[in-house]
Amino acid sequence: MEVGKGSEAQQASGRRWVLAVIIGTLALSLAVIAMSGLGLQRGTNPIGQVVRFGFEVGLCIALYQRANWARWIMGILFAMAGVVGVMVSARPGGRGALVLAGMGLFYIGCVVVLFGVPSVRAYFHSARDEPDN
Repeated sequence: MEVGKGSEAQQASGRRWVLAVIIGTLALSLAVIAMSGLGLQRGTNPIGQVVRFGFEVGLCIALYQRANWARWIMGILFAMAGVVGVMVSARPGGRGALVLAGMGLFYIGCVVVLFGVPSVRAYFHSARDEPDN
């Protein structure tokens, strides 16, 4: 199947969006691990954070390779984290409410990018159109 120039440009744009989600997600996770290691978060297990980061890296690799299942898993996890982050930040007297709200909004933004941006959808749909090597 021949791919047109417009389609290639749309896929390239989708790849850039996906890469932005991946970089932002991994950077945020590293910041959380750093805060955990510095003792800025009470009751967190740094080893658990590193294991979670490993799973996240694996999902990000699959996401970049256009695995639709990874997009759905990350979308569901991002949606849950976003809603919880925003809800917890709305509690009166909550510590770090602004940080939690920011993280929640970031995750909700990732869901919007992964499922709402047409070029990202084209990026994932193009994986189905390519022949297996």
